[in-house]
Amino acid sequence: MIITVASEKLEKSRVKLTVEVPVEEVETAYKRAVRRVSDKVNIPGFRRGRAPQALVERHAGVDSVFREALDRLVPQAFAEAVTQTEIQPVGNPELEMLQAERDEPVSFAATVPVKPVVDAGDYRSIHVTKEKQQVSDAHVESVLQSLEQQMVQWDDVDRPVEAGDRVNLDLRINVEGRTIRNSPGTSMIIGQSGMPEGFDEAATGMRAGQERSFILLLPDDYAVEAVQGKSADFEIKVLGTAQKRLLGLTDDLAKAMGQFETIDELRADVRQRLEERAEQEAAQQAENALVEKLVAGATFEVPDVLIEEQAQRLEQREAFEAAQRGIPKEYYLQMINLSEEDWKERLHERAEAMVRNFVALDAVASEEDIAVPDEEIEEEIARSMAAYQAQLAQQEQPTGKIITEKQPTKDQLQARLQQMQQYLNSDASRTNIAMNLRMRKTIDFLRETVTIEEVTVEAEADAAPEDTPANETQPADETQAEAPTEAASTKPSS
Repeated sequence: MIITVASEKLEKSRVKLTVEVPVEEVETAYKRAVRRVSDKVNIPGFRRGRAPQALVERHAGVDSVFREALDRLVPQAFAEAVTQTEIQPVGNPELEMLQAERDEPVSFAATVPVKPVVDAGDYRSIHVTKEKQQVSDAHVESVLQSLEQQMVQWDDVDRPVEAGDRVNLDLRINVEGRTIRNSPGTSMIIGQSGMPEGFDEAATGMRAGQERSFILLLPDDYAVEAVQGKSADFEIKVLGTAQKRLLGLTDDLAKAMGQFETIDELRADVRQRLEERAEQEAAQQAENALVEKLVAGATFEVPDVLIEEQAQRLEQREAFEAAQRGIPKEYYLQMINLSEEDWKERLHERAEAMVRNFVALDAVASEEDIAVPDEEIEEEIARSMAAYQAQLAQQEQPTGKIITEKQPTKDQLQARLQQMQQYLNSDASRTNIAMNLRMRKTIDFLRETVTIEEVTVEAEADAAPEDTPANETQPADETQAEAPTEAASTKPSS
């Protein structure tokens, strides 16, 4: 196709193409449109596609035929303009018709987002500091004390209930003559029962076999909305009482953990795990700093469409993951304590950072010829499937504040597994996996190339452990099908 095209660079990595199609091309497109319209309409005395142009124009209308011509002509002219200017569109163009008259040249403007042109800068000279926190004796002892609290023992006692006791009791709550809770044989710790104010005080001093009735005011945030703020009749019967017994930092505590014989073995294991976590956190901090410096040192602009598409992918992914756990979107927003507007704004901010990371890392990958073989993609899909299968096996019910009434059946779990397998093997997912792996390999390349200075810093005196590394009974983390760091996960699966 013969066209003339002018190209103008705009901000945010956009290009405006002004295209003119000569009248000869317009006439050719018009005659082809006549044939297509003729194939669609019935004109008495002629087979479809055989009617002369004048009758087709009279029957369908010249304007209708011309619109049919433009519907084919403009996309073809735009494609030719892209080829001639050698731009790389990353989104659909915004079209503005400048001239579209019969028997005249057709002209239009197309504003299109294009792949950013990136100057990655002198990324080989990047210098970052890897700050590893020193594991102190105090930190180790703090974890051991936390484990001691987790492994608390409960000894049955025959005495009045005291604060801190674990009480087994029958509980019934009535409001206006209607039972709103009936819990025989429920257990709670006095002082940590989560019951309305006054309950713990009423239970204190009772003995096994004793019954007591009392009236309390239900809080305004009570789980049953219809009775919030109302007076309730409580009926309790104490079935048994147990008092807390700490094992102390002794061999008994180590043995209670299940894999140690002495407290010194447990202490050594805690220190090792804290060291490993400190190393992981330091490596992650250095990696994030590396990517931040790469992006800061690079020069490029990002089209808005890439950020919007990424934000939509993040939204779809979070909603999908919540649905896999049986949590509707509205409940998920309650769990993360965000309105839908604030949630989308947060996703947009993450999307912009992730796209900028991706663009800068992609430029380095291209410059260094970093590629991902097909076998690595297959290995990643297999790893993700195995991790998801293990997650489903452990997922007897959703975690968080929302609990479904029925746990998923084996057939439902199998259907979820098949759905994930189809998703991971889709073209879009394989492309995203390849991008993530390429970004991961690029970061690994940078870690081996740039200067990373390792330093040891003292932990803050009041720093408390976020988890208990020696406790193997804690639930496993959810496994994602993406790269493990947000800095690297710049193009997540949708």
